[in-house]
Amino acid sequence: MKARVVLNLGYAAVASLVVFSGAAHSAESWGPTVALVDFEGELPHVKARGLSNLLIEPVERMIEACGGRERDWSRRADIQKEIAFQQTKYVDPTTAAKPGQLLQPDVFITGTVSGDANNFTWKIQAVAAVGGEVIAESAGTEPNDKLSSFALHDQIAKQLIDKICKLRAGYKIHGRMDDATISGTICGSLDKPFTAVSPEVAGTWSFTPKSESAGSFSYEAKNIGGATGTGSGTYAFAPAPQGGGKIKLAGTGSIHTPVGDFSAAITESISLTPLRSCGRVGTE
Repeated sequence: MKARVVLNLGYAAVASLVVFSGAAHSAESWGPTVALVDFEGELPHVKARGLSNLLIEPVERMIEACGGRERDWSRRADIQKEIAFQQTKYVDPTTAAKPGQLLQPDVFITGTVSGDANNFTWKIQAVAAVGGEVIAESAGTEPNDKLSSFALHDQIAKQLIDKICKLRAGYKIHGRMDDATISGTICGSLDKPFTAVSPEVAGTWSFTPKSESAGSFSYEAKNIGGATGTGSGTYAFAPAPQGGGKIKLAGTGSIHTPVGDFSAAITESISLTPLRSCGRVGTE
């Protein structure tokens, strides 16, 4: 019984970490999702975690002001246990939180703290969850009596959040080839492989960058009016001044039918719209 009580203490936080099917927002409208991780190091009579706990309120307040969200990473394991418990026979399946819906942060805030009897020193970084890029940093040394200073907490949070709020976590893919749409989400920069789908033809696209501005692509469609299709070629990315841009495709596509193959040039363009949050979900 004790174990169950401990698990249920985490249930109140499930809604703050999980995307439910009825969520009112989309990834386009969300700002970045931030997770503040317990800091490492020791201070006299105070664990480094003390400073990370003191930053929760200003980080949450400032990220919400630009449309983002802060997630309590220290309770992640408790939430995972609670969701697992809700899949058992003891919970009504119609109201239980579904697995695989935990929000994945766009940014982790990590840090180290050290000090002596007089002063403490910190180095805190905001790191992109995809790619590991350092987005912002706060570092300094202050007398120990400033550890509890609200002004200092706000200063540190502002140094981080001002830059996080400008973050573009990825891109939304949207386009069309013949009667099929092309859609997907790119998390991170354009120099890593990404994918898209064409659900009308059970199609999948794979993009392999050579750089952020060019690469190769291939696609496979399993049902084009009962036939299958394949294609491949190269692409070039043309950025737009306001962000995002277009991927210009150049290749050949073929439809494979019982009476033969029919091929045509692929010359379509796919639009990329910047996303402030990838809205990624998962179990970790």
